[in-house]
Amino acid sequence: MTIYDGQFYIMNKFTVYVLELNKIKGFYIGFSKKFIYRLWSHINGDGSIVTKTYGVKRTVYKEVIDNLLEAKKKEHELVRKYSNLGFCWGSGTSRLNKPLFNKKQFIL
Repeated sequence: MTIYDGQFYIMNKFTVYVLELNKIKGFYIGFSKKFIYRLWSHINGDGSIVTKTYGVKRTVYKEVIDNLLEAKKKEHELVRKYSNLGFCWGSGTSRLNKPLFNKKQFIL
């Protein structure tokens, strides 16, 4: 049985999420069918170069969406919203007209 109680996932549904970054004022936005697994990969430094570099402070938003197209639309909407609050990165940022991060920020 697949249920969503914070540990399992809903089959054929997507969770759109926003993670607040730890070392800078910024956010990582994404979506996944297996949210808890994806969250742990971000926390452990395996999720993306952004969360590996800056760390994850907390989850600030999550929503379960019925299908892939709607999940992508919601992610894009959240990227636009959170990019006004600070540095913002996720797969939805590539669809914006202006770049939201500078590769030099990743040089340690």
